[in-house]
Amino acid sequence: MKQDYFKYINSTKIFSNKKLWFLINKKIGHNGFVTSLTVGKTQSGAPLLISGGRDKNAIVWKLNLDDRREIVDAENKVVDHVVGKPFKALHGHNHFVSCVGVHSSNNHFFSGSWDRTLRLWDLTKFTTHQRFQGHTKDVLSLALTCGDRLLVSGAMDNTVRIWDLAGNVQHTIEEFGGWVSSIKKIQNGKDTSLAIGSWDNTVGIYDAEYSRNRTLTNYDYGVTAMDVDSSGNFLFVGSKNGVVNLWELSETEETKEKKSIDTGAPLHALSYNDKYVQYVFAGTQKGFGVYDITTGKSVAEYSTPGTSCLSIAWDANNNYIFTGCSDGRIRVYKVNDQ
Repeated sequence: MKQDYFKYINSTKIFSNKKLWFLINKKIGHNGFVTSLTVGKTQSGAPLLISGGRDKNAIVWKLNLDDRREIVDAENKVVDHVVGKPFKALHGHNHFVSCVGVHSSNNHFFSGSWDRTLRLWDLTKFTTHQRFQGHTKDVLSLALTCGDRLLVSGAMDNTVRIWDLAGNVQHTIEEFGGWVSSIKKIQNGKDTSLAIGSWDNTVGIYDAEYSRNRTLTNYDYGVTAMDVDSSGNFLFVGSKNGVVNLWELSETEETKEKKSIDTGAPLHALSYNDKYVQYVFAGTQKGFGVYDITTGKSVAEYSTPGTSCLSIAWDANNNYIFTGCSDGRIRVYKVNDQ
């Protein structure tokens, strides 16, 4: 049924053909690259966007996705829409904020920074609840595991550290030959594993005991971004040269490469959404693009000259996609109602 439905859709019109919606002007949002995004919920259930940037700040945004404000030009022509505003700017890191992730309770979120630390933030008080210190170089990636009771982080010191939420290191993985740039939790039934991508041109798959049980090595460049489907059967891996590889993860140690998609530009962010089974979404040096998994071809590309797409996140209902960009803006796309 789902497959037939997606055959019916005109794939070139998944996203609105109207003028792109800019979430906020960078003068009152981030003053620099928007490097990371995550979406949670407020206590009332409304979507809550959290962003991290090279201005060293994390920003909590209140969204008005269904009641957006029009921006008109001198001729009273609508040229843009504002669909949210910054609610709180959180200061504490003294270098770029490179990664963010929200806790499933929606009461806390995490941030990692080039200042070599991570922070656990309280979303009710908007203060730092806990600092995580131990990495000796810049933090690049984070993920949550074990029912969000453990934090996993990767850094330029070529290590992965597993922390309890009190800031204590529970385990360290030191077998990487390059920066640890991307971490994804894989949930396959009751089994939990981690996919960890590195600039040593590999992806390691680690079991619940943090032992590597397989390595994906078909890369000539560092791994920059990954995503996984909800069943834990397919892993998408993007590398610095702009190529996205789709891997089928079997229950055994055998792993098969299924597809290869070339975005044509250095890749920064990658997203797969089960609701749109035919497509993968990529942020690259040239902008944001939608790619057909079956054909490997681009079906939609959105770009602003000189602007890269660095981060991607979806709202909880998978109707809106947020993209953080190098010009300090967050651009929001709405999936067509059809």
